[in-house]
Amino acid sequence: MTGTGNPRELLRVAVATRTAGDGDAARAAYVRAYDAARSGGDVEAMIEAAVGLAAGRLFGTVPGQVPAFLHEAYLRASGVLRARVAVALARAWVAKGLLTPAQMLASAPTDRSRRTETGQYPTQGPPRPLR
Repeated sequence: MTGTGNPRELLRVAVATRTAGDGDAARAAYVRAYDAARSGGDVEAMIEAAVGLAAGRLFGTVPGQVPAFLHEAYLRASGVLRARVAVALARAWVAKGLLTPAQMLASAPTDRSRRTETGQYPTQGPPRPLR
């Protein structure tokens, strides 16, 4: 596999190797891209690498790292990127059987326009099943 340590180049390698069916090389490239992006402070590349690693179930030998990468990216992200990584994080938690954290994340307010007159977000409980 080629790659310069540039997170954007490593992401291109990850996508290409995943498309070619080489899951091991794709996982390695996503992890290297994540590390390079974190070192360089490139939050968008961190998110792309974490979400890319979680997409397609490419966990391999790094299953514990995927939710950790997603959570760190979630804490650094904002706006649409934060929502995108939140979905991937909730999926990873559900896949591992961790329903409570996924429910808490799903019920967390993400739209600042939803604040009440007191400046607080409305209280929401966990999602309820439809009847």
